[in-house]
Amino acid sequence: MNIPLIDLKAHHQALHAEITSAIQNILERTDFILGQDVAKFEEEFAAFCGTKHAVGVSSGVAALELSLLAFGIGPGDEVLVPAHTFTATAAAVSFPGPSLCSWM
Repeated sequence: MNIPLIDLKAHHQALHAEITSAIQNILERTDFILGQDVAKFEEEFAAFCGTKHAVGVSSGVAALELSLLAFGIGPGDEVLVPAHTFTATAAAVSFPGPSLCSWM
């Protein structure tokens, strides 16, 4: 017996019109990078989190790297990362410049 984990087609069908409309609007405005949709997301996400600001970034690595920089982590700082993680976790640690990456 095959029991599907998730039916993506059913989920997509329910949202098809909304997704198609959003994509069409982006194509018409040609704001493929940043643009009003990203600004709206950042505002709504900041409100959801109860904070003044939120910044959308391109990836999880970029988010981790930005977080390290925001905390002033740099060369000579020790950063511990879990051993069982995606390689991006350790990669983000190496970008800002910490000289030691310890595996737990």
